[in-house]
Order: sequence, then structure tokens, then C-alpha cells
Amino acid sequence: WLIVQLDKVASDRANVLRQHEGAMGAALLKRHEADRVRVVGRFQSLAVQCVMVLRIEVRVHCMHYLDLAVREGDYCLDRDAVEPEPYIHALNADISAIEEKLASCLPPSKLTLVFAGISVLMAHILTTNTRHIREFNRAGNAKMLRNILALQQNLSNIALPEEGGLDAARKFYELYDLGVDGILRHISEHGAEFSFDVYRRMVGFVYSGSGQGAALSEGRANSLMEASQSDQYEAHIRQLQKLVEKPPIPSRS
Repeated sequence: WLIVQLDKVASDRANVLRQHEGAMGAALLKRHEADRVRVVGRFQSLAVQCVMVLRIEVRVHCMHYLDLAVREGDYCLDRDAVEPEPYIHALNADISAIEEKLASCLPPSKLTLVFAGISVLMAHILTTNTRHIREFNRAGNAKMLRNILALQQNLSNIALPEEGGLDAARKFYELYDLGVDGILRHISEHGAEFSFDVYRRMVGFVYSGSGQGAALSEGRANSLMEASQSDQYEAHIRQLQKLVEKPPIPSRS
């Protein structure tokens, strides 16, 4: 808006200067045009910087709340959670408030630039920050899927192009119900979509659902049964590593 107003003012001044005749008028008009280009350029550069700061700010909010949701959330539950993690509610409210305020002062193209890609960032945090989850079971997995659904529903209320970035996080946590053998079979049939470390933590989650996760992840076995499961766990991890590190099949020309 400000740049448009500056152009209008500059245009009016140029019309006045054109009334001057001779070399003096031409020189004044040339100088005016150079000043106009310089001033407008500075404001355009400032506008770009402001949009980029807003883009970073939105991402910082996402990282802050999702990190807390993973680190401090309870994902080892006795029963299915009815509501998502409170930090997810807080992030959704935050994103909606920011979008509402920016929509009143930014054109659609700039608004899209501010929010574009945040679903991909959210998915990345929810899958890679699993190392901070201390305990995990089936009900906790259902709660994480509820978190993802709540984020998706909130983003759908923002007038942005469909990204589907959170689908990756949803697919990752849906692996839990397949069990370890199902996870390995899925990777074998469809290829690896995540890193070895991310898959390894999901395998650990499946084992932890039976109460063995902490001991196995630390290499401890306190009974013959745990020792047997530890051997099975290590065998699964070796198989997982082979599948994830397996080179892709070259496409036929």
C-alpha cells in the first residue's frame, strides 16, 4: 500500500516538473525519477525483509510448541486420550491469531509466503523429535495421531494451498499398529520414507509397548525373557538397517 502511495505522489510531482521547459526542466525530471526509483527500491527491500521476519516468526512458534508437545507430553496412557496435547491447542490458537491479523494487512501472495511449508516443518519435528519421548504405548500413539489431525484441521481453515505435509507424520505413526514385522515388510515393499534413526525409534516404541523398550534401548537384559527379546530386537534392527540402506532399484529406460 505504501509503495503504491509513493508512486502516486511521485507521478503527481513528475507532472508538475514536466511543465518546466528547457534543460532545467529535463534535469529536474531526471533527478526526480532517480530519487523515486531509489526510495521505492528501499521500501520494497524493507517489505521483503518484513515478510521474511514474519515467515521465520511463524516457524519459531511451530518449533516452540511442538517441541514442548513432544518433550513434555504424556504418550504412555492407560486409556485413549479424548483431546490432543494442550500444547497442540496452544499452537493452533497461535497460528489462527497470527493468520487473522496478517490477513488484514498482507496481500494473498505475501500471506502464502509467510505460511507456506509449515506443515512440512511440523511433520519433520513430530518425527525427528521422537528421541525425546521417554515412554510410548498404543494409547500414546493414538494421542499423537490425534495431535496430527488437530493440526491438519486447523491448517485447513487457513486460506493456503493444500500441502499435505503432515501426511508424512501421520503415515509414520500409523506404522506402530503394523508391529515390527509389518514395519519391515512395509519398507521392503514401498521403500524407506524416513531415516534409519527415525525408523529405529518406531521399532523401539513397538517394543516399549510390551514394557521392554527402556532396557533394550540401553542394551540391558534383566531376565532370560528379556535376553531373548533383546536378541530379537537386535535382529530386527540389523534387518531394518539393511532395508533402509539398500540402494534404490534403478529405473528402466
